[in-house]
Amino acid sequence: MFTVDILRWLFGYVDFELHGKFPERFINLAAKRGINLWNLSGRKEFFSASTKTALYGELEKIAEKNGNEIHIEKYHGLSHFMKKYKNRSGLIIGAVLFAVLCTLMSKFVWNIKIDAPPSINEYEIRQQLNDLGLHEGLWGKSIDTERIEREMSVKNQKVSWIAVNVLGSDVEVTISEKIESDKQKQTKNDATNIKSSADGVITRMEVKKGRSAVKIGDGVRKNQLLVSGVLEYTDGTISYVDSDAKIYAQTSKSIEINIPKEINLIDITDETVLKSDISIFGLECPVQLGYVPKGNYIQRINKQQSSIFDKTLPIYCNTKIFQKYNSRSVKLNTLQSRNLLNHQLRFYEVFLLYSSDSMKIISRNQIFSENSENYILKTDYITEENIGYQEAINKVM
Repeated sequence: MFTVDILRWLFGYVDFELHGKFPERFINLAAKRGINLWNLSGRKEFFSASTKTALYGELEKIAEKNGNEIHIEKYHGLSHFMKKYKNRSGLIIGAVLFAVLCTLMSKFVWNIKIDAPPSINEYEIRQQLNDLGLHEGLWGKSIDTERIEREMSVKNQKVSWIAVNVLGSDVEVTISEKIESDKQKQTKNDATNIKSSADGVITRMEVKKGRSAVKIGDGVRKNQLLVSGVLEYTDGTISYVDSDAKIYAQTSKSIEINIPKEINLIDITDETVLKSDISIFGLECPVQLGYVPKGNYIQRINKQQSSIFDKTLPIYCNTKIFQKYNSRSVKLNTLQSRNLLNHQLRFYEVFLLYSSDSMKIISRNQIFSENSENYILKTDYITEENIGYQEAINKVM
């Protein structure tokens, strides 16, 4: 029905009213001549319907023969629209150009949607796709999906399967993560020893698989064997296992932090310079004819993507904010330097505890000193941590 309505609008049609007796005879005569009528409705005084504009002249002849009065109520269709706006050629030209522009723009890539597991970094995927030539503003028909899928599988080792689908102005990239099968894992870690990652004294042991090579209270050196994956039996046979254990030891660590006696401080001022531009399909168009300041300015960028009807557009509004700062030299006293050094030391300890497996600090010994240029804080730690790491066994056949 929708297609019929479009065809009627393109060819043009009119709504008319018929007054007089015997409207049934008028309809029969019209049907006999092959004239199609629709939207028929009638009352006592008149009868109304719609027909093609080109056939209305025939209906006038039928009405005259039947003794009826007929007149047009309303015109519809493209020809009437063009006639109505014939003195507004600019509007018509603009509408045509807009339709052509919309058709042309729909051939470009507006959005790249990525469906990937949480363990795969979406930003990294977008950068790799961009390196392979897939980005917003690209001509849709120029995308070689097979090449991108093939090269992307090689470029990113985490990707096991990738599908690139061009859907109009959108490109959907679906990614599956590479997961090792149980058989692969078993082959990879078929037989391992556990060795020491640092010097220390064993404090506790949690051995689930393998044969212990040390006991609590033993002192060990770095790379020393802690748990063996080679099991020897009384009958002389040997088997290999994937060792599984946590070996905790008391270890020592040291760190030395220096800070200059004279440092530069930065004071941010309220003086700012703004420079805005609009990025369309990667092409930047300046909005403000501002300048890029030189000297002591820090820069930050606010980037906002446009959208309409919940659909994102390849249009970005970028605002570059340049904020002036002043630099000044300050000489630190002993109290200030101690506070700054302890602050840096806390950051180091947070990183130390976060990066290690079940580490805890047992004790610390701090020595504060200074020379002609720096204040120095040296800290010696006694810690407890899991020092075991796995190492594959080279089997002798």
